[in-house]
Amino acid sequence: MKAKQEGNKLILTRESKDTWEVGDTITIDLKINENTSDGYHTFKELYEHRIWLWIALCRHNREWAWKSKKHSDGSIMKGWFILGIGSDAGTQMTYHLPLMYWDRLKDIDTVKRAYKYDGHTSNDVLNRLGKAKDENK
Repeated sequence: MKAKQEGNKLILTRESKDTWEVGDTITIDLKINENTSDGYHTFKELYEHRIWLWIALCRHNREWAWKSKKHSDGSIMKGWFILGIGSDAGTQMTYHLPLMYWDRLKDIDTVKRAYKYDGHTSNDVLNRLGKAKDENK
């Protein structure tokens, strides 16, 4: 079997006779989108779960949670807002959420501008979540 990639497609061509005829081709679309699945969940489902889990965590930690439609410099991402926990450098955990969730978070404090971004990465958020879990034992 010969395989070659053309853009987002993987093309497999049979080179010897077996269950296919010689020269038969199968084309597999490699494009990843919201419907891409691991066999159990699509990316769309997992992203929706992440959003609601983050909302639940923010509600559980309401005294530290906040939301803003603006970054600290006043810039915006059209159609998105920031939902965060922690305001000080080294404590921040934030995610951008679609604006459609804004009105569902009336119980979370609104700040005019997000707190100055401390440069946290996805790994920092995971470490901070783990640290918070350990502190609550």
